[in-house]
Amino acid sequence: MSQKIDTTARRTALAARPAPYFQRVEPRLYVGVRILATGQTWVARVTEETTGKTKHEALGTLSEIPAEFRFARAATMAREFAKRVNKGVTGAHTVADAIGAYLAHKLTKDGEKARDSARRSLAIIVPADSAFARRALVSLTRQEMIEFRAGLSVPKDKADPESVRRANATATRKWSYIKAALNYAHEEMHWLDSDGAWSKLGAWPGIKKSRTLYLTSEQRAAALASAEALGLHDLRNLMEAMLLTAFRPGELTGLTVADFDQRAGYVHIAEHVSKTGKRSVQVNERAAKLLRRMCKDKTPAAPLFTCNGERWKTNDWNERVKRVAKHAGLPPEFCLYNLRHTAISHLLEAGLDTLTVSKISGTSLLMIDENYGHINPAHALERVNKMFATM
Repeated sequence: MSQKIDTTARRTALAARPAPYFQRVEPRLYVGVRILATGQTWVARVTEETTGKTKHEALGTLSEIPAEFRFARAATMAREFAKRVNKGVTGAHTVADAIGAYLAHKLTKDGEKARDSARRSLAIIVPADSAFARRALVSLTRQEMIEFRAGLSVPKDKADPESVRRANATATRKWSYIKAALNYAHEEMHWLDSDGAWSKLGAWPGIKKSRTLYLTSEQRAAALASAEALGLHDLRNLMEAMLLTAFRPGELTGLTVADFDQRAGYVHIAEHVSKTGKRSVQVNERAAKLLRRMCKDKTPAAPLFTCNGERWKTNDWNERVKRVAKHAGLPPEFCLYNLRHTAISHLLEAGLDTLTVSKISGTSLLMIDENYGHINPAHALERVNKMFATM
C-alpha cells in the first residue's frame, strides 16, 4: 500500500515502526522511509522489468539534506538505483574490486612498471582490509568522498603554508589514483551508473607554487655556506648533490655505495627509490668527485648519503632546511625540492636538449615543457662543466 511521505508534515504525522512507509514514484519504483525513535532512514524499492523480482537499497538518513528536500533527493537516488537494476548492475562490487580492475587495465595499457607503481600507492591509500576498500561502489556518497579526500592531506604543521602545500600536493597524487580506479569502474566496467560522488572533486589549489622558486648563484652559495655554518654537514652534502645532479632527494638518499660506479662516473638509480623507474646517469665531473667522497670508507651496501651516520628518512630534512633558509636569508617557502628545480633550469639554460635533461633528471618531456618551457638556452653544451665548477 502506498503512503504519502513526500512532505515533512506527512512524515512527522506517521507512527514510529521498523517497517518503512512507501510512496510510489513511478511504476515499479517506490521510495520508503523508516520512522524510528532515533530518526528517519530512507530506502528504495524497485521491481525488475524482466524477472518481476523486488530489490531494495538503503539510501541512508539524508541528514545532510534539508528535511523538506529529502523526499526529492531519495526519489532521484531511487531512479538511479532502478537504472542500475534494469541494466543488471547488482551493487555487489566494492572499491577494492574497482582498484583490482583498474590495476589489471593499467598492466595491459602501460606495462608492469606503471602497474606496480600504481599498486604500491593504492595499497597505502586504501589498505585491502580497510572499511573503505569493502565499501559498495553504488553506495558511495558525495559527502563520504569529500571526507575521504580531505583525509588524504595531513600536513605536519598546519600553521606552516609550505607544510600544507606539500601535504596537499601529495594528497593530489593519491587522489588521482583513486579517481582513476573509480572512473574505470564507472566508464569501462559499468559497475555503477553515476560518478557524481567524486567527479567534481579535483586537485588542491596552489600545489605547484614551491617548484617555481629558482635560486640565483648567490643564493645557492649562501644556502650551502649556511648549512656548513650551522654544522649541518650531512645536509650540505645532500644539497650540493641535488644542485649537481638534478636528482630527487629521495633518489639520492636511496642510493648505496654500490649504486655508484666510481671509475666510470655512472649512478644507477633503482626502481624502488624513483617515482619514474630505474635509470643510469653519467654525472658531471664535480658531481662524481662529491659522490666519490661520499663513498670513502663505506661498504658497498652502506647508504651513500647519511644523516648522523644513518640513512636519511623521508622528509627528515624539513626542519633543517628551514634553519638553513632563515640563516641564508632565503624566501620562507624554500624547500629542498627547489634545488632540483634550480638544477634542471641550469641544465636547460646551459644548452642541453630537453630529451637529455629528461633522462638525467627522470622527468617526462611533458613535465619539462610545462614547467621549464619558458627557458631559452643561452650557452653552449660545452659550458656545462664550467657552469658547475663556478656554482
